[in-house]
Amino acid sequence: MRTVITFFFHCCTAVGVWRTAGLWNLIEPLLQRYDDAPEIIFHLLENAVQVQAELLATLLWSIWKSRNLRLWQNVTETNSNIVARAKHLIEDWRFANKRQQMRDCQQQNTAAVTLPCTQQDTVSRPGVCRWQRPALRRFKCNIDASFSASTNKVGLGMCICDEEECFVLAKTMWFSLVCSVDIGEALGLYHAVWWVHDLQLPFVDFEVDSERVADYFKHGNADITEFCVIM
Repeated sequence: MRTVITFFFHCCTAVGVWRTAGLWNLIEPLLQRYDDAPEIIFHLLENAVQVQAELLATLLWSIWKSRNLRLWQNVTETNSNIVARAKHLIEDWRFANKRQQMRDCQQQNTAAVTLPCTQQDTVSRPGVCRWQRPALRRFKCNIDASFSASTNKVGLGMCICDEEECFVLAKTMWFSLVCSVDIGEALGLYHAVWWVHDLQLPFVDFEVDSERVADYFKHGNADITEFCVIM
């Protein structure tokens, strides 16, 4: 535990990060009272205001990630970089929750694009936004995009599950320049299709949130022999 407390609260890099984030004044007095990292962390989480607790939790992760980058990739980050990554994570989390709340309120339907299939495979599935397992001997790839105005970046997340709802693989990507939600979802679908192609997985359902993107593959220029839309 001494190694952990030194790593997160005593080393020069960690102290610099906490100072840059404006949390050192909360941490420094606790170093005189506790010699165990979990005690300090739980004390801070229990007594800090929500904004400070959120930043504390993400900074712990960001400090750990910075350590790994230096150890495994020989990348040295500044204190500002470490703090900025933590704040971006909070922004992305808030944005994702806001989008989910909007979806729940509007009771949007989930649009799914399936590869490969034929016209006979197209079915109608009206209903609420609820994840469903793929059919027998099929996989499902869920795709979502996140948008960070402060970093001017778009994040893409892809997750593949099998017919038993078991996790198979996941992948994340980042692109510079924030775009619209529909374009972000379309980029996610595009890269997910190529990812699945490289993995050589047969019979994969691609599930996206944007009905506009799904409608394009249903009514637009996409070849219906390769894609079909399941609503």
